[in-house]
Amino acid sequence: MRIFNETKGKKYEELIKPYETYLPVYFEKLGIAHETYPQALENEEYRLYVKYNQWPIRKLEYSFVIRMMQETVFAGAKVLDAGCGVSSLPFLWNEFGGEVTAADVDEKSISLMRKFEEDGYFGADRQIHTNICDIADLPFADHSFDVVVSTSVLEHLPYPNYLLAVSELYRVLKEGGTLIMTCDVTAGSGSKRRAEGAFSVSDIKTILSAFQEQLVEEDKNLTDFSVTEEEIERFWQDHYYEGIGYTGNRGYLAAGFRIRKKQNQNIRRELLRYEELITELIRYESFVADKEKELSKANAYARLKEEENEKLQKDITRVQKESRERLAALTKVTQESEKQFKEIEYLREESKERLTALTKVTQESENRLEAIEYLKKQLNG
Repeated sequence: MRIFNETKGKKYEELIKPYETYLPVYFEKLGIAHETYPQALENEEYRLYVKYNQWPIRKLEYSFVIRMMQETVFAGAKVLDAGCGVSSLPFLWNEFGGEVTAADVDEKSISLMRKFEEDGYFGADRQIHTNICDIADLPFADHSFDVVVSTSVLEHLPYPNYLLAVSELYRVLKEGGTLIMTCDVTAGSGSKRRAEGAFSVSDIKTILSAFQEQLVEEDKNLTDFSVTEEEIERFWQDHYYEGIGYTGNRGYLAAGFRIRKKQNQNIRRELLRYEELITELIRYESFVADKEKELSKANAYARLKEEENEKLQKDITRVQKESRERLAALTKVTQESEKQFKEIEYLREESKERLTALTKVTQESENRLEAIEYLKKQLNG
């Protein structure tokens, strides 16, 4: 078992040579595939893979897999790439001479991989077969493949699915064939892994202990297999650069191993000693998964209603504020009107007084005119 924890320097540069030799051309084509196949951008597997395949941890991991595949793949070898996702690796195995089957449970990913193959996107001479299936329940017969490879797949499977997957990959491998696998690994021994995510060292040792006699020489010494939090921290810090697509310590490294199948045996019994219990657990997990989907729908509906209520509350608050503003404006207008009404009343009273005074003056003027007329008559008489 090998953990890819090398830091920067000549050793790291030497170890990633297979990646730098074979994959940049493939990954460059893959990175612009959405220009030819716009539907690729709708596929999360594609978007993530294009970003993650540049990470230093993947450069070491893919380099390991490439070296192992170069040693084991021969012209016409039947190769299974299990959990391929949207990847250019199956086309590289074909370049090495393998008759490749790329399998994945995601229909969109396989549909895109099929388009790559049909259109000769990675070259007219690059040919693969595709299959939509769960690697924990493969549709292939026993002893079907010379080489089985699974890169960064196990960590995406919960317990016991990852054990089922390993037993299935071993089952379809021919006697004398090679199983090459990688997965994410984190520090510490931990408890039995249940959910998706990086494996603890003890979990991986448990898996490999079932293959102790079939591990290649470099992977047999499981007692020395370990990784520390400090090693993980140092790796991510040493390899960080602007634009790499992550920030800080991701909390895991990658590990790889190779199994050479010596004899046909039911390894499932070693990995899954309580078959009936495991089967029942799978049924239960399936039931829980269905309930989780229902709960997710209910939560989504509740969130929708909550958003509608929030919008309604905002509308009510806005209307109340507008009403208060209008009431304040109306009150102000009313007060101004009352003030103007008082001023009008005052002017009316003042006009009445002036009118009375004017009437009095007019009357006095008329009286004076009458007196003047009377005097005129007396003088003329």
